[in-house]
Amino acid sequence: MCRNLHIDFGQLNADKHVMRNPRNPSREIPLPGLEQYFPDFMISRKAELETLKLALEKKDLASILKIAHAWKGVAAPYGCGELGYLSMELEEFAEEGKIDECRAISIDIDQYLSSKKL
Repeated sequence: MCRNLHIDFGQLNADKHVMRNPRNPSREIPLPGLEQYFPDFMISRKAELETLKLALEKKDLASILKIAHAWKGVAAPYGCGELGYLSMELEEFAEEGKIDECRAISIDIDQYLSSKKL
């Protein structure tokens, strides 16, 4: 179901709306208007985490890169800046073929997603 969503980015005030608070996940909140979509966003990320785990088992760097890149782009507006940072690291390690480092980051991502409340 498509819904019209309007976000007035000009109205954002950094003091009132913390879209992306580096390394402080407890202060992360979605942009105004996205709050109602946050539960679906998290369900999707958790499902993709399972896909990421399978890709790690298979050492499928292309799939790891695809997931990491997608997360990097969608994380901040939904108040998941830390996921964006972790995804950036995951993407860099995957580009370098460092599968063990990718596994380590995936554990951090799993813990992060588990800590987010719906």
